[in-house]
Amino acid sequence: MPKVVVASHSFGRLAETGMRMLEGRGYEVEVAPEGTGPEEEFLRLLSDADGIILGAQDFPRRF
Repeated sequence: MPKVVVASHSFGRLAETGMRMLEGRGYEVEVAPEGTGPEEEFLRLLSDADGIILGAQDFPRRF
């Protein structure tokens, strides 16, 4: 099953449509904890992800 990491703080908060669409199409959706700390923790979340949904937060270029 393909995996998507959601690192946007607002995605799915006001409306669950996007989350339901992903799950309905067979994606495993993992939501990154708010304020995900060190880059190592973020790398762990992304290590087996097929995609990522980002918001407006800073995202290190090396990813």
